[in-house]
Amino acid sequence: MTALQKRMIEDMQLAGLNPRTQECYARSVRQLAEYYGKSPDKIDEKEIRAYFLYVKNEKKWARATCTIAICGIKFFWEKTLKRDWSILGLVRPAREKATGNPLSQRGYHHNEECEVLSLQGLF
Repeated sequence: MTALQKRMIEDMQLAGLNPRTQECYARSVRQLAEYYGKSPDKIDEKEIRAYFLYVKNEKKWARATCTIAICGIKFFWEKTLKRDWSILGLVRPAREKATGNPLSQRGYHHNEECEVLSLQGLF
């Protein structure tokens, strides 16, 4: 484990993230680094933007998968590297149409509100 990986894991633990979330975030950063073949702290904004275009257009990742990757890379970028994320505000997966019936209209609105609150500033 590199010093950078260790620091990210420690940052996630201090932030109180669930162990499963930590695993997903670490995987997202690892996949980004593997894609470029270099340490993730050497990757710039243009490369991150190109990476998300790649996973959207070529890999055809689901919205949820893209959102996890965005959150993980954003956490790494802001908390571990202490860099400003605002330049990357354009990275946002498209909303997918809901399938099936929500349990209740109230529950649907509540979930939508939670999503907006938990991802605020990400988009």
